[in-house]
Amino acid sequence: MINYFVISSNPLDGDMFNHLFKYHSGIQYNGQAFTSNSGLAIIKEKKPELVFLEIKPIDNTIYIDIIKIIKEIDPLNFLICFSLSEQFELLQSAMDFGAYSFLSAPIDRKRITRIVENINNSIEKKEYLINDASHDISYKNIFLRCLNCTCTELEIVFDEIWEAYLNKDDYHFSRVVNKCQKFSTEFYYYLVETYVDKINETIIIIYNNFMLDITKVKTKNEIKSLLYNFAKDCNCTINKDQHDLSRELVIKAKKLISQYINEEKQISLENIAVEMFMSPSYLSRIFRKIEGIKYIDYVNLYRLDKAKVLLTTTNDTIESIACICGYNEPNSFRRLFKQKLGMTPNSYRKIQRQIDDKSSNPS
Repeated sequence: MINYFVISSNPLDGDMFNHLFKYHSGIQYNGQAFTSNSGLAIIKEKKPELVFLEIKPIDNTIYIDIIKIIKEIDPLNFLICFSLSEQFELLQSAMDFGAYSFLSAPIDRKRITRIVENINNSIEKKEYLINDASHDISYKNIFLRCLNCTCTELEIVFDEIWEAYLNKDDYHFSRVVNKCQKFSTEFYYYLVETYVDKINETIIIIYNNFMLDITKVKTKNEIKSLLYNFAKDCNCTINKDQHDLSRELVIKAKKLISQYINEEKQISLENIAVEMFMSPSYLSRIFRKIEGIKYIDYVNLYRLDKAKVLLTTTNDTIESIACICGYNEPNSFRRLFKQKLGMTPNSYRKIQRQIDDKSSNPS
């Protein structure tokens, strides 16, 4: 059983976390402190395994000091910072001084559950997180090695980095996760500060995706593969080899389009962009560059392809099929269908059934 404690000036935050873990039997709420001093006193007395600490941009320095004090009081404590802000400066600072993870509002129940399960596994295996703040190294030369080589050479370089700095024999799983999170954050800021003229939204997407995906990994090999792909994507972006990376982003967008249409979700450009941590304008640009057509045209073609299947394989009404394929107005569906295929949905259904009848009953 993990005992957790909340430090936040917002009196509702304790109830929020209690609600998030409502159906999780392996974690128990031990209360909330509304000031840092009272929170530190309780940590000294009760030594909870897990602490949720609210940090704010305006008080960043103050809360960084609190993180350091908590880790001095109890180096084995799992500290998770949370904030209403999504500023990467907060994330970087929190991870630099020993935080296990960082949450931005609105807090996702599935993600926080995965994080707690990883912590629980580490506690059960006695794989406690060690604060490496006093043993930091400068990664500048390492970053340069990752960037100033071909993708083929990067595999060799990354293997050396992995063994030398990120996964020594005595490193447990949680420590490797923490070091890789810190490595990626420092790499991100190094890129932002060093390659100002080359940085675009792609780097932000790459970094966001890495920080999200690392909360899902279960093994060191998965972490290694994830961090290698992060380094490779950064290399490709900085060295202007972005075509393959853009293609990968478009493939992911197309998978989401398929998923949204099949689940009958709203499928605006903005929704897909949010899901991919990128701006709608950037997604629109790379989609047209890779596919040769506008985003909305691709969506309509996908919807029409699905409509053709339904017209051929079901007896659903035109109105029902239009709705299933994402068209709220059946008449607009009919107009688009005729514009693209040269016939109405009813005519298409009739012709296809005649073809099927001839195939099944040859004369």
